[in-house]
Amino acid sequence: MIPVVVGSSPIGHPTIFNDLEQLVAKEEMIEMEGTVQEVLPNTQFRVRLTNGAEILAYASGKMRQRYIRVIAGDRVSLEISPYDVTRGRISFRHLDKPADAPARRRPVYKKR
Repeated sequence: MIPVVVGSSPIGHPTIFNDLEQLVAKEEMIEMEGTVQEVLPNTQFRVRLTNGAEILAYASGKMRQRYIRVIAGDRVSLEISPYDVTRGRISFRHLDKPADAPARRRPVYKKR
């Protein structure tokens, strides 16, 4: 590992990278939309993209954390790695119809 000096920091000190991989930017994720065809175990899904291709996708960590349910027929946004286009990560579940407004509750009056 050869230290590489590139540019300088705002206060004038040289910026040193220990590895050239830190200099190379990551490949951008491909963003696409699709429809969930099949729900598989372990929060994985078979998704058909808008271009007709089928991929295996998993729910992102925030979706798991917030307990966002994904069922067959849902329209979803995916992030696909350019290195393996057969797998992806579901990043957003689209709402095709607006949610019903909750029923209005009548106020509860105390009896005297």
